[in-house]
Amino acid sequence: MEKILIIISVLCLCACKPKLKPTEPKAGKVNPNNIVYIGTNDMAGYSDGALSNDGQKNSLAYLIAQQLKNIGGGEITQPLVEEFYNGFGLSNVTSTIVTAKSYLSNKADCKGVVALSPIKPNANATYANLRASLTPANYNNLSVPFAKSFHFLQPSYGTNTSYYYNPFFERFAKNKNTSSVISDAENIAPTFFVLQPALYDVLQYAMNGGAADSITNITRFETAIDNLINKLTANGANGAVINVPDVTTFPYFKTITYNGLTLDSAKVKDLTLVYNVISSGSISFSVGANPFVIYDASAPIGARQIKADEFILLNTPTDSLKCNFFGSLNPLNDRNVLTTSEINLIKTAITKFNNKLKSVCDQKNLAYVDANSFYNTLSGGIIYNGVTVNALFVKGGAFSLDGINLNPFGNALLANECIKAINKQYQSNIPHLSATNYRGVVFP
Repeated sequence: MEKILIIISVLCLCACKPKLKPTEPKAGKVNPNNIVYIGTNDMAGYSDGALSNDGQKNSLAYLIAQQLKNIGGGEITQPLVEEFYNGFGLSNVTSTIVTAKSYLSNKADCKGVVALSPIKPNANATYANLRASLTPANYNNLSVPFAKSFHFLQPSYGTNTSYYYNPFFERFAKNKNTSSVISDAENIAPTFFVLQPALYDVLQYAMNGGAADSITNITRFETAIDNLINKLTANGANGAVINVPDVTTFPYFKTITYNGLTLDSAKVKDLTLVYNVISSGSISFSVGANPFVIYDASAPIGARQIKADEFILLNTPTDSLKCNFFGSLNPLNDRNVLTTSEINLIKTAITKFNNKLKSVCDQKNLAYVDANSFYNTLSGGIIYNGVTVNALFVKGGAFSLDGINLNPFGNALLANECIKAINKQYQSNIPHLSATNYRGVVFP
């Protein structure tokens, strides 16, 4: 009898349990009539070392736009690269040599060891193809690879006689001889915007090992941000602003270990013989793992061993490290290394930039997307739907094969951070993406 009563009680409880209705999307204070997207590489779809059709269809801007459709946002229009091109890649904005999108495959190194490595195929596009203007259209993804904050304000940003010329903007500018990114945005009369204004203000310097380019001066940065935000909000638009991540957490700076110089007794003897003569013992070696040797003008002999908290960049030719005494007998060049002082400059600038961005968002009641916290968390590792994700090169799952830009899965994770910030600021209910629906690194 007791068992029967228990069963009846359970059935009654189940019958009385309220059914949860799925929460309906709502716009809140977001006006989705005309949305514009402005940013740099991730927003544009530049990944695996190039701008490509596939990358653009998985860009950060594109993924955010798909979710904004749930509250009435329209289609995102992008200056798509033709599918038959295998990418428009540049080492920097002043380069005229186009490279293709990388893919992962087995490759033998200089010692004959075969391992999975990024492969850069021959490009089937030229610089002229990159520069070829597309048919004018009302694009609302106005993101431009390699752009800095003040570049978005530059008239004639798309003409090659301009000091700040960018060929990626030349492709789709309304008028390449006069347009700025912000003037083309104003033509759209945006009611909402997503802005990623400042990544390359510090990243380009870091990617050059502090040996070329420069970090944007804080006064110039603050002026540029004020101008951008004032123009975008002039007619009452609201929006979201993505802050600057600590770029030194990217795989580009963390993959080659400082003590990756592995020596046997014969090589130790040879190197010791050389450096004992010129360094008076300030540079020494032992069997096993050793710090690489780098050029440093401030060191007594113009070279020293790298410190544990300094970084060797991913652009360093690894075969030269393994087989040609690069980083030992031949010290690493400044452009291949970020030293302690350079890292400190980068981190200080990021803090100042983000303080400015947060202040502007507070003043203008804009959503502040803390990408810096997202990337820092990613660096330590996160678990998403049972999948472990971190910032390791190739194996980590979030970054593309250039070690700088996110892959589609990583973009989806960052898109959700943007949506979270928008929902919080504007009392909207924009659904999150299911990030596992988007690819990570493609393994052969």
